[in-house]
Amino acid sequence: LSFDTTYMTSRYNLPFALIVGISGHGHTLIFGCAFISDETTDTFKWLFEAFLESMGGKHPKTIITDQDQAMRGAIEAIMPQTIHRNCFFHIKSKWYNKNGKCFAVNKGLPETFEDIVNNSLIEEEFKYQWQKMIVDYKLEGNKYFKKMWKTGNRFIPVYFKENFYLFLQT
Repeated sequence: LSFDTTYMTSRYNLPFALIVGISGHGHTLIFGCAFISDETTDTFKWLFEAFLESMGGKHPKTIITDQDQAMRGAIEAIMPQTIHRNCFFHIKSKWYNKNGKCFAVNKGLPETFEDIVNNSLIEEEFKYQWQKMIVDYKLEGNKYFKKMWKTGNRFIPVYFKENFYLFLQT
């Protein structure tokens, strides 16, 4: 599943929650949607409970979302066996915006970064290449690279090679 609440209505400014999935025939389907009054853990718990009820209690195998902590807490509470991943596209977009100067002054860094995060075949390769990139480009003090390293197991593709994620982004 892909779960996203980034859409807002113009008149009431309510978040629109969209639950999208893939059928057994490879077709994209909207499994559910809702206007929600807020984006708290309790609201997301209610939404996921209602979703599971409508699905006859069947839990999704995987779900991809943004990095919302309330959403994460609700997924852990209501669908603990579902593998939860964050949207790499959104994280990378924010990351490039926050590190524009760093990428501009370090010739070759964008290509090295993209190669490491997109083409690592095993976790050990990713970890080794990432640490090498940090040293080679003297990025030890960069807080965004530190955060990405610390939380990368939630969105870096190499950590999800064993799971089916047709959606690469929400």
